[in-house]
Amino acid sequence: MSWNPESLTDLTAEELQTSSFEDSALDLWQEFLAGWFSGTTHTLRGESKAFPSASLTFQDMPISQPMSGLHIQIAHVGFTQRAFRQDWSDGYWRNVTQGLINFYIRVLGKTPRSDGQNDIALARTTGDLLYSLLSGIVEVRPLNRKGIYAIRPAVPKIITDGVGISRLLSANARYLCKNEAVATA
Repeated sequence: MSWNPESLTDLTAEELQTSSFEDSALDLWQEFLAGWFSGTTHTLRGESKAFPSASLTFQDMPISQPMSGLHIQIAHVGFTQRAFRQDWSDGYWRNVTQGLINFYIRVLGKTPRSDGQNDIALARTTGDLLYSLLSGIVEVRPLNRKGIYAIRPAVPKIITDGVGISRLLSANARYLCKNEAVATA
């Protein structure tokens, strides 16, 4: 069973950990996006919106072949660890890291679309939905609770990579990582 955005519950993936930062961040992004891009209708900023079903890949994972349909690939581009650490009431220190994330939206295939959209419209709609989702304060709260916050997406751009229709959405975000190796008594 996957996480449902309308459930108002926390994501089931663990909060960000310093020792497994990239894996735990990708787990959170995967659960969050899979909940939204599940081929069902969700409430986004007070309006009912039909979200397409998308397969998700991360970093350098290959896209399943033959590629058809909608794919969102998430790649962490760069991180800058902040110089300060914060001590919280649970006794753990936390690292604050600034990161840039790219979301590559790809549509390819001759699969018939029940929603009547062509590949270009599907890529544009997906990019617009992702931008609106990541810009929403309420919508990203499940990520905030697990350590991904201050998400600032840029407007999606059309890119050409020779493989179908593609759009790129880049976003800056801060990551608050629990440092499990350093706990105060």
